[in-house]
Amino acid sequence: VSAVQGSNATLPCHYRYEPELSAPRKTRVKWFWQPVSGEGQERDVMVAIGTRHRSYGDFKGRVRLRRSAPGDASLVINPLQSDDTGRYRCEIIDGLEDESVTVQLKFRGVVFPYHSSRGRYLMNFHEAKEACEKQDAHLATFEQLYASWDEGLDWCNAGWLMDGTAQYPVVEPREACGGTELAPGVRSYGVRDKSLDRFDAFCFTSSIRGNNVCIYLVDCALTGYSTCGCNCSFWKMFLF
Repeated sequence: VSAVQGSNATLPCHYRYEPELSAPRKTRVKWFWQPVSGEGQERDVMVAIGTRHRSYGDFKGRVRLRRSAPGDASLVINPLQSDDTGRYRCEIIDGLEDESVTVQLKFRGVVFPYHSSRGRYLMNFHEAKEACEKQDAHLATFEQLYASWDEGLDWCNAGWLMDGTAQYPVVEPREACGGTELAPGVRSYGVRDKSLDRFDAFCFTSSIRGNNVCIYLVDCALTGYSTCGCNCSFWKMFLF
């Protein structure tokens, strides 16, 4: 499922009985969430039995079951927040029987490079993560960076990604960008030490709407770099 931050999303989950029931049963529906990084255990989103339901944590007050028809246990999230992307699992339980299905929630948006106003390669993983969050964004995933490279994002400075790797997208190989002998693509330094190693960051946000958007990095005026996002054609929105 693909959506935009601040809007709403419906994650599908349906079940049926064979043969059909002559009377309704109090089936238990439970939704779980796991971050897009895949790290950590699943977290409870909500549980419902009949007309009774309960939501948990940051999902309180933002989630409900759609129940548009018998057997519809689809999850409605409204509004979507920046941390809502990831893997959702719908579990249907009736007595000793249970079935489950998983749904991925992704955001449409833009990937943009970000570096400290003090200079390049000064942020460890945790500082990069915090810096993106201050821009109403989060660290990009490899899939998001790859899709942006495929749309033309070209940037020579390596940045942290959500999986703890440091990578950078190259469309036109050149000496200043790792040499001309390597093919275009997303180049990687591999998994790095999240506390000791220092790079820039690749952030992802879906809070910007439209198909042609200029992004101006807050610290560009302090750096003197010529590639600071004053060209709309460069800072276009990458949709995927």
